[in-house]
Amino acid sequence: MVLQIFFVLLVIGIRAFAASGCFQTERNALLAVKAGFTDPGNRLSSWEGQDCCEWRGVVCSNTTGHVLKLNLRNSYNDVNKRPSPALSGKISPSLLLLNHLKHLDLSSTNFNGIRIPKYFGSLKNLRYLNLSRACFGGTVPPQLGNLSNLHYLDINSIGCEAYNIAVDNFAWVAHLSSLRYLDMSFVNMSIATDWFQAINKLPSLTYLDITYTNPSVIPISLPHINITSLRVLKIASNNINSAIPRWIWNLTGITYLDLPFNQFHGFIPSELSFLKSLKVLILRYNNFKGVSPKAFNNLCNLSTLDLNSVVSPTRN
Repeated sequence: MVLQIFFVLLVIGIRAFAASGCFQTERNALLAVKAGFTDPGNRLSSWEGQDCCEWRGVVCSNTTGHVLKLNLRNSYNDVNKRPSPALSGKISPSLLLLNHLKHLDLSSTNFNGIRIPKYFGSLKNLRYLNLSRACFGGTVPPQLGNLSNLHYLDINSIGCEAYNIAVDNFAWVAHLSSLRYLDMSFVNMSIATDWFQAINKLPSLTYLDITYTNPSVIPISLPHINITSLRVLKIASNNINSAIPRWIWNLTGITYLDLPFNQFHGFIPSELSFLKSLKVLILRYNNFKGVSPKAFNNLCNLSTLDLNSVVSPTRN
């Protein structure tokens, strides 16, 4: 009973410290963030008054009152309207004052080719970071590797190709030991020779998308594969000229395998049958000669199969 009373008083005390349900330092930080944006659609019109926890896109802890989540994503419809009502501009370093922040979504916000701020790497409590279609440019900062609690990282840059966002090394990715979801599609990886070594150090990774990244190299075989938790693998549109990498056959829990628009060649091998959990397989527009007769044995869960352009003969 005493502990319960103490807890209630503690919560009341914390909330009393906050200015009308919102810490003043965090409110000021959010106002600085707002000031950096052009907001033709008045998305942030609710960002006034004392209680920032009531503002659109802001979620606070029910117990501490600290800002935990900031969602500034633009909808697909807003981005494609003309004139667009979507947010654009720059993100203020005052964001760092939200030091309890766990979730940051800036997807489809137009940053017009500025670099991803290095100080994002100081948001140590982040678990979710979505920068997809945000039109950043330059080199992805290695400081993101400081986000050791991160579970979700999306830098998908489709539609922003003019800004030439790139990653020149992947060593920082290996430090994201809790990462489960990684989307780097449409980010230039052509000089990042260490990309697979870094990815292979993420045992919790379940989703990987490197579509249209032009990786400089993709290993055919490996002495050890550490990403066996993968459920989704997308390597489309990379002009890869080889047989299907043999390490893929060790991903026995994979459900979605997407390898189209490459130059994979030879026969689709019988080892494909090892992937018993596979539900979606997309191999269209490669240079396969045919399919080994046992390739589809055991694929009882397969619901979507796209072999468009695969030559029909099977290998004995």
